[in-house]
Amino acid sequence: MDHYRKNRQQYKDELNKKKETLVSEGIKEETILEIVELENELSKYENIGNDSSDSLLDRDSIEKAINLIKQVDEMIDDEKS
Repeated sequence: MDHYRKNRQQYKDELNKKKETLVSEGIKEETILEIVELENELSKYENIGNDSSDSLLDRDSIEKAINLIKQVDEMIDDEKS
């Protein structure tokens, strides 16, 4: 049981650090992906408010979504020029 608690606390601490990094350094793709991975791991130890749709969002899906958003932004910028 102690091992379980230790793992849970470790994921919580890492998640909080990544969230602080997101606030202090701004939104970066790698930080977002790390947060998602940590939340997925933490969800194995406790209910963190995620619903079933959150478990469908893996790293690859999020990377694809971020890349699509970047492409749309580039297209919008190109049209404005």
